[in-house]
Amino acid sequence: MRRRQVLAGVAGALGTVAGCPATQRERPTRTPAPVPTADRASATATAEPPAARFDGEPCPTFDDRTDRSVCSHVESPASALRLGTSRPVVTLTDGGPTSPLRFTLRWRGPEDLSVFARSWYVMRADSEGGWVQTATASADSRLVRIGPDERFDWVLGDATADERLEPVDARVTPGRYAFAVQTVEGSSGLHSECIGLFDVVADERASTVDRSSGTP
Repeated sequence: MRRRQVLAGVAGALGTVAGCPATQRERPTRTPAPVPTADRASATATAEPPAARFDGEPCPTFDDRTDRSVCSHVESPASALRLGTSRPVVTLTDGGPTSPLRFTLRWRGPEDLSVFARSWYVMRADSEGGWVQTATASADSRLVRIGPDERFDWVLGDATADERLEPVDARVTPGRYAFAVQTVEGSSGLHSECIGLFDVVADERASTVDRSSGTP
C-alpha cells in the first residue's frame, strides 16, 4: 500500500518541492556556498573528484516525503544507490554549458529500482545558506525500472532523449547547484531523494576576448 502511495504522490511534487517543509528541516549549520571562479574551475574541472570539491558540504533534503537523501559527494562510489556527475564544474559559454554535464544514477541493489525519470528538479544555493528551486521537469510521472548493476542518465546541455537518457532543460548562471531525482526500491518501498552537486562558472576567457575586441 505504501509503495502505491509513493508512486501516486511523486508526480504532484514538482511544483511544490522548493516550498515544501523539507526546506525548513533543521540541518547542520553551513556557510553560504561561495560563487566559484573560473580560475578554480580550470584547475579542478578535470582532476578534482566531486567528493573533494564539496568536502564538508552537508547532504540537503528538498522533499521530506522521502525516506532519505542520498548525495553523491557523501556516498561511497561503491554504494548500492548513487547519483554521480560527470564532473564537478560546468563552464558557461554564450549562456549555455560549454560541454554537456551528465548525471548518472547507478544501482547495485538486489531488486529492481523504480526511477521517476522525468520528475527531476534543479536547486540553487542562495547567499543565506539555503536552496531555491530554479527548474523542474514537466509534471510527467514516467516510471523507469532498472535492474541490479544498471544505470540511467540525464544530461544538462545538448542531448537527445532515448530510453536510458533524459535531457535536463535548465538555465543556469554562476553558482552552486543540486540536481535531484527520486527512486523507490523493490519490495521494500524505500523512497530516496538522490542528489548530485555541481558548480557553474563563467568562461572568463570569452569575456576577455569580447572586451579586447570592443564587443559590448
